Amino acid sequence: MSENNRFEEELRTYTCLKKICENARERSLNPADKYAQKVLIPLSEKKAGERRKEVARYFDTLHSKTDALFFLDMVARFEQIVFDKIDNASGQIRRIVKELYAKPDPFSKIAASFVKNQDDIHSLRNVHNLLENHIPKYLSEQLAAIIEHRNFIAHGGRIGRPSPHSVEEIALILDEILDHI
Repeated sequence: MSENNRFEEELRTYTCLKKICENARERSLNPADKYAQKVLIPLSEKKAGERRKEVARYFDTLHSKTDALFFLDMVARFEQIVFDKIDNASGQIRRIVKELYAKPDPFSKIAASFVKNQDDIHSLRNVHNLLENHIPKYLSEQLAAIIEHRNFIAHGGRIGRPSPHSVEEIALILDEILDHI
């Protein structure tokens, strides 16, 4: 990663939350420990074996939700960075066009309006289309898969497809794409 902390804060928070959940899972297995009650983990009074399954099921669900939320957090951070870069690039290109494309060239007065900006490239799908032939094919394919996964989460599984990548892998992929930009 060239800008070492692009996703560092998100990953640190994600790791901390995973460790808190692992600790909570362990404490919840012990019926003598009232921790599960204190943090409102919905467990019924069952035998130890059944309680283990119930705790495992609950924390597996919690882990999946945590992964989904941090995946969305990573993608949102990526979008923020990309759209800031688009805004900066658009401003620079407009300035260049205004300076170098002058009278008597056709459309010289409105030439800068031909330059795309954040309003023209308003979605991650549009960013992907813009980058598609300008980043390595494997990154373009991974970005497409990330967009599909984002849509899958955001639309409750109705749209898109889940990704096999972990939150940590997503951070590396997104960071590599930013390096190419």
